[in-house]
Amino acid sequence: MIRAVGTDLVDVTRLEGYMDRVPGLRERLFTPVELAACRQRAASLGARLAAKEAVLKALGSAYAELGLDAPEGWAYKDIEVTSTPGTPPRLRLTGAAAMAARQAGIGHWHLSLAHDGGMAQAFVVAQADHVDNDDDLTLSSQRSEARTKRQIKSLRPALQTTVPSPGR
Repeated sequence: MIRAVGTDLVDVTRLEGYMDRVPGLRERLFTPVELAACRQRAASLGARLAAKEAVLKALGSAYAELGLDAPEGWAYKDIEVTSTPGTPPRLRLTGAAAMAARQAGIGHWHLSLAHDGGMAQAFVVAQADHVDNDDDLTLSSQRSEARTKRQIKSLRPALQTTVPSPGR
């Protein structure tokens, strides 16, 4: 069941200017894993910031639907966009953001990122099933990522035999 949706749009040039002018801003907004994955590409960082904002909007909507006050105590680094080659980006929530999601009954996140023309956009769907009960209060879409990897792995042999290699 869909609990809430969220979206956000980031002006990449504006974000880049803020990050250049405000010491330590990159490190306050993004995890070391995100910074390493983006390798200073402002558009990729902008999409990840948009994802974090979209998650916060979805959490706020879910809380409003439940008649609760907006969650507090979160940090941008509590919301991490992870990705591995060949798979779509995923969300990993920790700390106060994970607690807020758990309290709202959100256990699975769907994420779409895009950037073009100096803008970066994210859209998230908060799903109310697949609640993880990790000891460190981490909510993620690890099961979905594992399922996607298994599907890709199972398709590779078929794709290799049906797609002619260049030069044939």
